[in-house]
Amino acid sequence: MPKLTRKQADALALRVEAALLTTDKPMTAHKLSELLGGFGTKAIQNAADQLNQVYEQSGRSFRIEKVAGGLQVPTPPQYADCLLHTT
Repeated sequence: MPKLTRKQADALALRVEAALLTTDKPMTAHKLSELLGGFGTKAIQNAADQLNQVYEQSGRSFRIEKVAGGLQVPTPPQYADCLLHTT
């Protein structure tokens, strides 16, 4: 797979983010690659890493983590109380 341009990498990161924020189950990099156009698992992981840098730099309350062999955006324990009354 050829190296992505910065514009392509940024667009892929947004698509990875959208996919992970709309599922309640971990998704493997392979599955994300299939769903998002076959960019390859390395590109998916790079996109997740790029997003985590943005989340950390902007002080977000979440990050992409490896869970059960896949990627997921779990709620950190310190924010669990915020979700108790949302359902």
